[in-house]
Amino acid sequence: MRFDLNLKQLKIFYYAARHLNFRRAAEELFVSQPAVSMQIQSLEEAFGTPLFSRAKKKLALTEAGRLLFTYAERIMHLAVEAEQAIEGVKAAPKGVLKIGTTPIFAKSLLTLGLMKFHERFPEIRIEVNQGSSERMSSSILYGENDLAVVGRVPYDERILARPFPELPEDELLLIVPEKHHLAESFGVTVHDLEGLPLIMRERGSATRHALTKRFDAEGVKPTVAIEASDLTFIGDLVERGYGAAVLGRVAFENELARAPLTGVPFAGGPLRMGIDVVLPREERLNDAANKFLSLLFEG
Repeated sequence: MRFDLNLKQLKIFYYAARHLNFRRAAEELFVSQPAVSMQIQSLEEAFGTPLFSRAKKKLALTEAGRLLFTYAERIMHLAVEAEQAIEGVKAAPKGVLKIGTTPIFAKSLLTLGLMKFHERFPEIRIEVNQGSSERMSSSILYGENDLAVVGRVPYDERILARPFPELPEDELLLIVPEKHHLAESFGVTVHDLEGLPLIMRERGSATRHALTKRFDAEGVKPTVAIEASDLTFIGDLVERGYGAAVLGRVAFENELARAPLTGVPFAGGPLRMGIDVVLPREERLNDAANKFLSLLFEG
C-alpha cells in the first residue's frame, strides 16, 4: 500500500534507530517521547511491518527497520548537504558580471570602469574574458559573456552595438622603427604601404578589419609578411625590421610607447576604428549587466 512518507517522520525514525532509544531521540529532536512513539507507530502501520523489536524491554531494529535505516541515513545526509548548499548560495556574491573584451581594452579602457563598478557593487563578482573583437562579440550570443567591449567588426544581426562612451573611436597608426624612411612623415596613405612588408593583426581583429576595408576601398593589395596577435611580439618584429604594423593608438601608447618605434597617422582623413559595447538584441540582461551599463553610460 502506497503512502506519503514525509521527511519529519523519517527524521524521527532515523534518530530513534541511531540511538535505539526513543527518549534520547526525543531529547535530540526537542520533541516529547510520546510524539516519537506515535510517529514510529504510524510508520509501522503504513509499512505494514514492525521496524523495531521490543523484546525484554530492549529496542532493536527488525530486518525492515535496518533496511529503512540505510535509506534514512542517506536521505538525512543529503538533507544536510542541501541545507549547506543553500547557505552557500546565500553567502555567495549577489550576481556575476561576465564581460568579453580584447586584451588591450581590458588593460586600458575597462580598468577604471571595472574598479568603479566593484567599489559600488562589491557583492557582484566580475569575470573578464579576452579574445579577438570578432570572437568576443559572438560570445554574447551563446551565454559565454553578458556583454562585450570590442573594436567594431561586422556584427551578427542579433547583436546590438552602442559606441563606447569614454572612447567611441580609436585612431589607427602605422608603426615603424624610429629610423624608418616613413617615420618622419606627417601622414601616410595606404598607397605608401604598397610593397611594404606588413605585420598584420590576427583574423577577427577589429584593427585588421578596418585596415582591410581601407585597402579594398583604395584598390591596394597589402603585402602580408607575418600575422600575429600578441602586441609585444608585433612590436619586437617591427623593431627588428621584419615589417611595419598598423595598430590602434590605444594599443601603441599603452603597450609599445617605450620601444624605439614611431606611430605615423594616416593622411587624407584619419583611419579610425569604432569601439562598441555590444549586447544581445533580444535577450534580457541580468541585474549585474544592467547595473554596469547604467554606470558606464550614465555615470
